[in-house]
Amino acid sequence: MKFLFNSKDATITNSKSFDFSLTKQIPHSKQLTVENVTFTLKNYTSSPASIYLRSKNIQRALRQKHSVTVRSSDRHDDQNDIIGFLEESHEQYRYFLRNPIRYTLNDTPLRDIDFYFTDGDTVLNLEAQSQQINSTATDTTIQNIGDVDGKLVVWTDMQHSNALQNVNQAVVSEVGDPVNYIYDRYNPNLIWGLAYGTNGDICQIENTIGITRGQNQSWQSFFDADYVNPNNPLTDEWHFHMIFKTNELATFQCMLYADFCRLYVYNSVLTYQIIETNAYEAQSLQLLQGNTYIISVKRFHDGNQWQFETRLENTDENANQNVQTATGTATKQTAPSDTKIRFGVPSTSLVHSKGSMFWLGVN
Repeated sequence: MKFLFNSKDATITNSKSFDFSLTKQIPHSKQLTVENVTFTLKNYTSSPASIYLRSKNIQRALRQKHSVTVRSSDRHDDQNDIIGFLEESHEQYRYFLRNPIRYTLNDTPLRDIDFYFTDGDTVLNLEAQSQQINSTATDTTIQNIGDVDGKLVVWTDMQHSNALQNVNQAVVSEVGDPVNYIYDRYNPNLIWGLAYGTNGDICQIENTIGITRGQNQSWQSFFDADYVNPNNPLTDEWHFHMIFKTNELATFQCMLYADFCRLYVYNSVLTYQIIETNAYEAQSLQLLQGNTYIISVKRFHDGNQWQFETRLENTDENANQNVQTATGTATKQTAPSDTKIRFGVPSTSLVHSKGSMFWLGVN
């Protein structure tokens, strides 16, 4: 059985511990797996490289000593209550458990569960502090990623002037207006054109706008057949960010389609297509209908193979999910279809609302 713990449902003790009291004792089990843990430092001005997830009650229920703190001063190894090691994601102040950890349990009953987080031995305060962390990023910040750093690949800003145009290439900007072309704000070689259907429609996504399928239409997709990357061939590490809203979940939806990354939503679960095998690899990222999300994908090499690290931020619930796939994919630079980049594919409907996106490569 899977038990889900959310900080919103916990009692915070002394500003330092998330405490849960279950209505029934957890049935005796032989093993416990800790997985899908995320933690955000909301009110700190500096971020440690890693954070320890601890639990006094879970530590008492473990059969064997699993972790010790090595202290050279007294040459003594102290057993601790660390049950997970959280790494900082590609966004500062946000941490996640990279891989599941499995423990063997003893017969100690588990009914009261506690979780707390530390930077080394220092317990992190869970209550709000006086100084808030606010983003200082502006349009100029993003522009400089391309002009100064040479790393910006795609910046499709749906609200930028002249970005959205109809079949006659006239600029449109109001919710409900038909859209046939989307011009990238940074890359002049990237023009998203309607690949199937009559048109898409401008839609509202919180306080911004996006694109969804046209009224009484289906099977829309937008793509650029002659896509040219001005800065980075995406053969190395890259980062992709996009805002979108879920409208229907009982459908197969294509979020992004290219030879370097194919990302779908299938039965409310985020899914990658592994390009070498055409197999689909479902992630543990669950979506809710009618919610707005920011998705971030990072392609990186772990020393053995390429992998995708994915983060899904629900802006309605103020909740984050993180996951890392077991496999990545090498970019097919020699394939003819490598010039194509699209969202939606001809056999699927653009049933979600797709907002602005940007992509940066790191060589």
